[in-house]
Amino acid sequence: MSPTARRLAWIPLLALVIWGGARACDFLSPSPLEERPGDPWNPPILVSLTGLTGRESVPLAVHGSYRLLTMDEESQVIYEDVGFEGDLTFDAAGIRLGQIHGDRDQLWLEPAGNEAIRIGDLTYDGRLRMDLERTRAGRPKSLRLSLELPLESYVLGVVCGEMATMTPGIHEALRAQAIAARSYALWRLSQGRSLRDNTSDQVFRGADFLTQEARRAVQETRGVVLFWDDTLLPSYFHSDCGGGTTNAKEAGFTKSEVTPLSGVLDASCAEQYDWQRQVSASRFDRLAERHDIGDWLRAIQALSKDPYGRMVQVRLLGEEDHVDLPADQVRAALRLPSSRWTETKLQQDGSLVVSGRGNGHGVGMCQKGAMRLAQKSLSAEDILAHYYPGAALHRLSTADQTLLP
Repeated sequence: MSPTARRLAWIPLLALVIWGGARACDFLSPSPLEERPGDPWNPPILVSLTGLTGRESVPLAVHGSYRLLTMDEESQVIYEDVGFEGDLTFDAAGIRLGQIHGDRDQLWLEPAGNEAIRIGDLTYDGRLRMDLERTRAGRPKSLRLSLELPLESYVLGVVCGEMATMTPGIHEALRAQAIAARSYALWRLSQGRSLRDNTSDQVFRGADFLTQEARRAVQETRGVVLFWDDTLLPSYFHSDCGGGTTNAKEAGFTKSEVTPLSGVLDASCAEQYDWQRQVSASRFDRLAERHDIGDWLRAIQALSKDPYGRMVQVRLLGEEDHVDLPADQVRAALRLPSSRWTETKLQQDGSLVVSGRGNGHGVGMCQKGAMRLAQKSLSAEDILAHYYPGAALHRLSTADQTLLP
């Protein structure tokens, strides 16, 4: 019997049980933002430019004067000039900017002005870190690029990357997004982990995407973060919850229960995002191979769901064995918008047509819901209190040295 025929025999296991019920959560309103003496805290942070990493050559331009520096403690200047346009590449000796030989595997490119670096079609603030990766035999393989810039500049890039900032009436949602983005970034860095510029962390955009509305939202919330239990809150957020957010611990996002991430009913998402996607049999079977449960996948079984029908834990039934995983991990591997599946139809070629609702992992703040709440005249404080019940607003200062990246 072929894998497709055997998979068809397991159709009952692919049927999803939609759990009903809704849950309302009480929340504590945070205190109003208070001005504190001293400048807001704005440390430099490092962001991995994931879409540019791994390439052998990258188009690069620098506006104005710049210099190349080593990454040792002395940070010596090895080259300086005015203006550059060419390819960032490498050879056996190290990193090269056009005809300029850096003769190093690690370099900083530091422009004199702001928004002076253009990589491909995107302009960036800050300075560029360049790392040449080599094979075990010592042969040059690819470039890894990161951007160092002030925290507040990064938050601005996230607000513009994560929300449609020109949408009318959503300024308070932009303020809420700025606070959530700042909190998540510092929490992530406090865990000793790096930041990436995509949905693995937060979508970060360069200077070409910045808007005045976003600038104002970031400036108005400068240095403000979310705290819970006297520490930074891992303030996850997503695009569209489809009616309610999910519990972070149950979904595998946190190791212990975090009250502000326990999940809330979200009536503001009444206009739900419905979708339909077709997943090929080969993509399913790669899941089985990746988790060493056979050469092909027989079925996906929902082990638990949240009150809104979103799968939380699933079982992959392979040809030889099974494995239990967080549903969002499987959702990401199958490239589906959410793990809230409403219908599945197995096709004769072994592919699966999946219908669902919502967009994203469902933990923390729902961006579509936040925008709707803002359009209903709720403040950023109210929006954050709704999606992170029990969290408190805290303005960072130089006294918060333990939170330094």
